[in-house]
Amino acid sequence: MAAIPVTSHERWLKEQISAATRRNIRTSEKKGITVRVDEYDERYVRGIMSIYNESPMRAGRKFWHYGKAFDVVESENGTYRERSTFLGAYCENEIVGYMKIVWDVRTAAIMQIISKLEYRDRRPNNALMSEAVRLCAKRGVSHLLYERLVYGNKGEDSLTRFKKENGFIRMDLPRYYIPLTTKGKIALALGLHRELKEVVPSGLRQRLVKWREKWYANRVKAESPM
Repeated sequence: MAAIPVTSHERWLKEQISAATRRNIRTSEKKGITVRVDEYDERYVRGIMSIYNESPMRAGRKFWHYGKAFDVVESENGTYRERSTFLGAYCENEIVGYMKIVWDVRTAAIMQIISKLEYRDRRPNNALMSEAVRLCAKRGVSHLLYERLVYGNKGEDSLTRFKKENGFIRMDLPRYYIPLTTKGKIALALGLHRELKEVVPSGLRQRLVKWREKWYANRVKAESPM
């Protein structure tokens, strides 16, 4: 897992993040980005939709949230609402990024963080992350979690670099598989308990990712109105 050991916001800011991330946080402040806790209401959900519908592609592939209906977005983001905090990053009165944090007893997990591509140079994601760590420290949460640090054999990508620069470290959680039947023994021997993307060799996977990026880019270009 990717996890930030949290003691205080000040320590995170001074010791746990990169110099580039500290500059990005200052940049977000100078360029007018403010972060606040929001109510999960219709206005907030429509703000999420405005981020989702900015572009049909993100990170070189089809963006699967693009074009979703209001009730779908409201339902998908409204899970664990009773123990969640919803943050909004704003430029003036426009929501340009959001984050959902789900609280546990001693940990908190980031369920979603995303911002508008148009405002990328204002670093709203860094501002959101800073506020998340501040809230964790205030609540006495020991670790802030954000899914995996590295996904399978994919290697380091932009998301992994973002996590590392924001103070996330790798925490290994052992998982053991015990076959109960002959079928289970065969499945383990063949590696069928692993996800397909973890079985594909790293070099081949990188080539397939590049091919996918080109394919989606050409498809979006062909579907765009002249």
